[in-house]
Amino acid sequence: MNYGIRNTLILTLTLILMIGGGWLFVHWTFASDLEELEEERELKQQELDQLTETAAYYEQSVIEHARQQYLSENHPKELFPDHNTGRLYDYLINLNQGISFTELNYTFQDSTIHDDHGIVHVTVSGEGEYRNLYNFIYRIEHSRPILQIASLQLQNINELERLSRVNFEMSLDAYYNRIDPETYEATLADADAPGNIGHNPWFPLVHDVPPNEEGLLNVNESRMIGLTSRFILVRDQNDEINRLTVGDQVYLGRLQEIDTDRQIAVFRLNRGGLVDRVVLNLD
Repeated sequence: MNYGIRNTLILTLTLILMIGGGWLFVHWTFASDLEELEEERELKQQELDQLTETAAYYEQSVIEHARQQYLSENHPKELFPDHNTGRLYDYLINLNQGISFTELNYTFQDSTIHDDHGIVHVTVSGEGEYRNLYNFIYRIEHSRPILQIASLQLQNINELERLSRVNFEMSLDAYYNRIDPETYEATLADADAPGNIGHNPWFPLVHDVPPNEEGLLNVNESRMIGLTSRFILVRDQNDEINRLTVGDQVYLGRLQEIDTDRQIAVFRLNRGGLVDRVVLNLD
């Protein structure tokens, strides 16, 4: 065998034995230490992941803190000066005005007394336009006195002429002051309502068309035979002549307009939530 090849093989074998021996020495000598270091590394990695996640929410937390601080400084709340239920009733009636108006009933339930404050529990129920009730609730929640809505129940109304209205019942908790009532002052300032809102979400946009149980004039099966500035004459689906003025009810709607110049009558019909403008021409 060539001398150079033999030396190469010897050196290669020696290197392999050194590497293998070194690995075995390290493995058997430092095995327990390596396991402890690996466990410690995993714990550090978990801690790092938690800190990274916390840091990711830091900016959001700063923004939310600033928002809450602004609300606290610029939208202060206050207690009612005492447990006078008449004062509370007058305050609710004051909120229930204009675009916040609903037909409501007020029932006193009971009260709870704590060391520095008390709570008057009342029930308010009634009926009103959904948008008005929305404004009323908004004013309750955003006015200065602490009035908590403990529960709220809404029920839609299925009658054709009252589709935009709802029945409601809500339980209110009114907080009042019990420390130095003679010197405590409260402004009882109320908030402005946000105004008109859109569709009543408690009633479907499209619903079943009610049957014509009252035998009202069906515009689609009738024809107009006479017209004046004050009324129209219409022959209905039963071949009977009807005299209608603006605002009179027909099946699914009402007579909305009489136009003597164009010799037409305009009806507004609600076909299961789909509002139509139907025009009859003088025949």
